[in-house]
Amino acid sequence: MKLNSPKGTVSFSPSGGSGVAPVPGADKSSVAYPGVWPGVDLRYVVHASGVEEFLVLHSATQITFDFSTGPTTFAPNPTSAGLAPLAS
Repeated sequence: MKLNSPKGTVSFSPSGGSGVAPVPGADKSSVAYPGVWPGVDLRYVVHASGVEEFLVLHSATQITFDFSTGPTTFAPNPTSAGLAPLAS
């Protein structure tokens, strides 16, 4: 997924996923990646305030997920839930 804003561009994608084609939602604000990992669907919903991510688990066998980001690097945000970009 690639997000553009006046402050810059950031992209992120599942690492080691199956490379499935995205399926846009009928609402035009969501996208799904069915079967991105075995037994797992990935869904993103874009809101004015940010992006919401859903991992739909069809079984309990997959317990870790890796994602790649670029060009920005992120770390846990110490003051609120979520991630904060690290200074370059």
